Amino acid sequence: MICAFFSAIPRMEPKKPMKLSWPEIRAFRTLPKPKWRLEAVLGQAAGWRQRALEAAGPWWGRAHAQLSRLRGIAWPDRRLLPKAVVLCLGVGISASGFFTVQHLYQTQAQTEFEGPANQYATAVSKALDRYLEAIKSVGAFFAASNEVDRWEFFEFARDALPRYPGIQAIEWIPRVPGDARAEFERQARDDGLFGFRFTQLDGLGYRVAAAPRKEHFPVYFVEPFEGNDRDLGWDLAALPSQMEALNRSRDSGRMVTAGGEGLGLAGHQPELVVVQPVYQTGEVPQSLELRQEQLLGYARGVFRLGDLVEASLAGLSAARNLDIYLFDEAAPPGERLVHFQPSPLSRGARSPLTLEEMRQGLFSETRYMVAGQPWSIFVKPIPNQLENNSDLVAWGVFIIGLLLTLLLIQYLASAHNRTQVIEQAVLARTAELSEANLALEQEVQERRRVEDELRSAKERAEVANRAKSDFLAMMGHELRTPLNSVIGFAEVLTGEALGPLGDPRYREYAGDIQRSGQDLLGIINDILQLTKIETNQFELREEPLRLPTLIEKVLASLEDRLRDTDLTIKVDADENLPQLHADREAVKQMIANLLSNAIKFTPAGGHVDVSIAMEQEGNMALQVRDSGIGIAKENLGRVLQPFTQVDQSLSRQYEGAGLGLPLTSKLAELHGGWIEIESVLGQGTTIRVIFPKTRTLEASPSSVVA
Repeated sequence: MICAFFSAIPRMEPKKPMKLSWPEIRAFRTLPKPKWRLEAVLGQAAGWRQRALEAAGPWWGRAHAQLSRLRGIAWPDRRLLPKAVVLCLGVGISASGFFTVQHLYQTQAQTEFEGPANQYATAVSKALDRYLEAIKSVGAFFAASNEVDRWEFFEFARDALPRYPGIQAIEWIPRVPGDARAEFERQARDDGLFGFRFTQLDGLGYRVAAAPRKEHFPVYFVEPFEGNDRDLGWDLAALPSQMEALNRSRDSGRMVTAGGEGLGLAGHQPELVVVQPVYQTGEVPQSLELRQEQLLGYARGVFRLGDLVEASLAGLSAARNLDIYLFDEAAPPGERLVHFQPSPLSRGARSPLTLEEMRQGLFSETRYMVAGQPWSIFVKPIPNQLENNSDLVAWGVFIIGLLLTLLLIQYLASAHNRTQVIEQAVLARTAELSEANLALEQEVQERRRVEDELRSAKERAEVANRAKSDFLAMMGHELRTPLNSVIGFAEVLTGEALGPLGDPRYREYAGDIQRSGQDLLGIINDILQLTKIETNQFELREEPLRLPTLIEKVLASLEDRLRDTDLTIKVDADENLPQLHADREAVKQMIANLLSNAIKFTPAGGHVDVSIAMEQEGNMALQVRDSGIGIAKENLGRVLQPFTQVDQSLSRQYEGAGLGLPLTSKLAELHGGWIEIESVLGQGTTIRVIFPKTRTLEASPSSVVA
């Protein structure tokens, strides 16, 4: 319909826009009243419309007819649009659920398969390693002995064979020069092997005496003897494929795999044959010439892969519904399958799958090196195993989704009827909300006004605080200069540098002046330091420190104060604690403040304990515990405020400006730490300064500055 409508509209040539003539404009402007002007405008517009239709040509009539036909169509009720949307969404979500459930079940099957498959592959690879190590031990046995006879070899193999049920044969293949062949054959016959000789196959496949050669490589020892006695005397030098493997093993100095063709070794199971070179020195020579010259012989192992794999899986608790494939990746494409171990749950004889069939569906592939050869261990579930009812559940999800969609559509239909009633209630409620919104806007404006006032008050307080800090800093600097002079002159008088003072009381008074000046200087220094911290002007000079050494130095500086008290000071600090990366003077200030407070507020006969410990989180804790007067619980928060004493009685009995703990807290925060206070009134106080674990480090003692 739309296409028909637009096809009825012909291509029009562009025309010049219509313009009013000046007489028409002047006539419009000279109308006396607004009403007449409006009537004139409407009449003029009708004239313009008529002229536009005439200019449009005959295409307008055809377009008008198409629009009339579109208006005459009975379009569906727009109220059905939500239901149609819900139906489309429901079908889409149900389909998405269908595919999601299928994917989840496939993922679950993959997860359930990977665990046992990895156990299978690991068990087989470890078993192969053990068997290869057994052959290497045979080579080490011959390399470590000057001469091994047949009975010693028998004793060695008898101890090893019970641990390896998959070994078909362990053989010793010596390197026999051509002129020593007769001696070797005679020695074997003396050992009880009547008629022993070096043999090979002739052109007709009969076993005959081996042809003379420069070197022979016969199967000289073999265990177990039963079932493998036919291999004794085989001269591997007569078999090109065997000699190729022996030479490759000799030249590389490593164990290699070799075929068993021509030896009569093939049984009912696939077999793996490996050879390990043994040299006269017991070690692999460095050069190729030395390896060829010092070769003593070969330790040769023949493994029944079926028994090997079955024994390696015997102790597993994993599911037994998996097939195992062993592939030699270096073999030609049609000969890579070395062994196929079907699951014991298989019914009847089954042929192995092709490589393309194994890579379909669930499978596990593990790359593994066997005697220098790249192998692959494939694990594949047997047919009709690890299957699940994913299709049934997926279709169930899809059907349930459709049912829920239909229920939702039914709900929308019933909800539409309630919508009419709700709309009326909404209109009434909207009027109420409008009134409430107006009141809320007024409340918001009032709150904004209060916030502005609070913000202004905060800014004024910050300005006042900065002014206080600047004033304290200025006064501190101004007071320190005359105070240093007072302390200096007091030291001159105390030491009688210019001559005796006469009356001994003068010296005592001068000492009092000196001590008072130093106390006042300490308060001024604390004020300046606190001011620097509050104005962000304090810079840490960090270096590796040992807290036990710093504690000893602080205690030494307080020795005069401790001499006048009857206190017991105990320090528990392990010298092997990690070092602390911090500002040395700041840490000494913190220790001095804590010890000064503990000494000041602990009566005679009390004790002060200082300890350092590492917390479980890795933080370092400096703890000062005293048996002093303690602090009431409600006053714990006040002690961290500058220039604050707990109460008036304390301020009268104990001197101090109330800056020790606040300054300690600020310095701890600059190091990323914090302080913790525990106190019981009348029993004592424990203060802990916590340094974060980022501040602890291990360093050599020579790099630590105490």
